[in-house]
Amino acid sequence: MFSSVLVTTCSGVNPASKLRKSVVLIIEKDKNEIEQPAGTAFFIDGPQNLCAVLTAAHVASGNDLRIKTDDRQSWAVANVQRIPGRDLALLIFDPQQSRCPYQALKLGNSQDIRELDEVFIVGYPTSNSATLDNLVMHVLPGRISAIDLPSNDNEGYSVAYTASTESGNSGGPVIDKRTQRVVAVHGLIDSERRRLDNLYQGRTSVGDTEMGSEMVNVTGLRWGIPISEFPKDFRISSVPQVMSARDYTAQGNQLYTQGKYSEALSSYEKAILNASDSFDAWYGKGEALSMLRRYEDALIAYDEALEYNARSAYAWNNRGRVQWTLNQFSEAFNSFTKATELMPNYYQAWYNRGYTALHNLDDYQNALDSFGKATQLESNYAAWHEKAYTLYKMKRYGTALEAIERAIQLKPDFAYSWLIKGIILAGQGQYKSSLVASERAIQLSPKYQRAWDNKCWTLNQLKRYRAALEACDRSIAINPNNIIPFQQRGLALENLNSYQSALIAYEQALVLDPNNKNNRWVKASVERIRIKTKR
Repeated sequence: MFSSVLVTTCSGVNPASKLRKSVVLIIEKDKNEIEQPAGTAFFIDGPQNLCAVLTAAHVASGNDLRIKTDDRQSWAVANVQRIPGRDLALLIFDPQQSRCPYQALKLGNSQDIRELDEVFIVGYPTSNSATLDNLVMHVLPGRISAIDLPSNDNEGYSVAYTASTESGNSGGPVIDKRTQRVVAVHGLIDSERRRLDNLYQGRTSVGDTEMGSEMVNVTGLRWGIPISEFPKDFRISSVPQVMSARDYTAQGNQLYTQGKYSEALSSYEKAILNASDSFDAWYGKGEALSMLRRYEDALIAYDEALEYNARSAYAWNNRGRVQWTLNQFSEAFNSFTKATELMPNYYQAWYNRGYTALHNLDDYQNALDSFGKATQLESNYAAWHEKAYTLYKMKRYGTALEAIERAIQLKPDFAYSWLIKGIILAGQGQYKSSLVASERAIQLSPKYQRAWDNKCWTLNQLKRYRAALEACDRSIAINPNNIIPFQQRGLALENLNSYQSALIAYEQALVLDPNNKNNRWVKASVERIRIKTKR
């Protein structure tokens, strides 16, 4: 039998007892033909002789869908009706009687909700459902955090709220605690909404490997589609739809959002079979292939997409991102430039253009122009610290320091910005202040090797050679294949007159990267020590 986790409304009434007959579990078959939970749905009013449940469309993308109701009945889905441009779908089944025996939830007016309004999210999280015959319905409290405008670019996801939802809650109703009516359909966690933005708005940056996940700002919010996005006059039918190219593309987008990139690719390819000139399908295919790290194939897909819409700034930006990954830096720069020409207020394209110019082409003026534009468009710490590093490379230390202070003001706990500050201060000869900045970076990220490298280098400049040795050893412990700590270790040991140990460190740096241009002084140091020791 079913059970439920309950919450209490402000009136003291437990909503779960009323909701259990209206909220259902969607079941699908996996590739091994084993039934498994797919998500949640809820009954809405429909034709008398049919039952209709509303859910998130991405929940209804599986095979052999069935609906499990509170009375332990399992109903075969006769039709899946998708709502164009929104991640919503109706699942229809025949109740084998003159009217649907299940109670529909009352739909509210999502335009009446405001930030801080209290809601609860109802569903069947899979981690808490021991078996399909023992459903555990959760009624989770939440609070509205943000309200955006629904659009095709966000598939309707425009209501954000706090709630501890899990996998399996998708498709469940978001109910206004005050009116007890449905105001939204729950669908995404924050990381999935971020993938949606990346897909539709080209929000992915190149070069996000510095400090890894620190570049990602995960809010922990959940996202739903306002119930007003479900058309009131939608015609409900039990006649199965023939999926169009648009339907397959929408299905691919929804699978992409869930991180199911192989399945998304399959949907995009079905769309292309139906409409080979579909820009959206080729673009989605490029995105899926990128996430699968099939970059050469992704580049072909983006080129095909641009054949059908050469004015898509997002496609040009994402094409550039793939070219950058393939080390085609000049081509990537040109693609990013094209994106900025088509959409002058496109922050991500300006950032990517600047990053490529700075780190891959040594084109500091174009980098500075790009990051300057990016910082005008968005007050984003990433663009500010890259602008600061560009100014440092141009030896404009004063303005570089101003820029990095701005980056730190925006995100004071970002270790990379503190490292850049230390490097800039070292460029000004302010070694003590540089050391403080490096130590702050290490405090924020104790295994940040570049910060240990800079600390080691700075301590050598301050002639604190034994402390420099300790910092170098910490860096080597993190990554023994990096030449910088061996170079600096050799320098510290040489100044401590430990010539044999210095030679060992220098020679290790030469072995690790014999062609590194920064090893020229190391080779000179090796010769100097050999002359001194007549080795």
